[in-house]
Amino acid sequence: TSQLIKPENIRFFVGYSGWSEGQLLDELTYGSWVVAEMDTNYLFKSKPEDLWQQIMGNKGDTYSVIAQMPDGANWN
Repeated sequence: TSQLIKPENIRFFVGYSGWSEGQLLDELTYGSWVVAEMDTNYLFKSKPEDLWQQIMGNKGDTYSVIAQMPDGANWN
């Protein structure tokens, strides 16, 4: 039988983030966040443990270098 949705195409994301009024806009303006273009492959084809490195690498330039950094700075 044909399935419209396969189990490997389903992911659940759970969490909560909260900001006071204007806080997120201030953080974006200050440059506290890295903003990336959305790609559905990130959601459905990437392994969660590889996602951050993949997105940062795809941004190029300095972000590609940051993507190669170890989890702990003292692991160099």
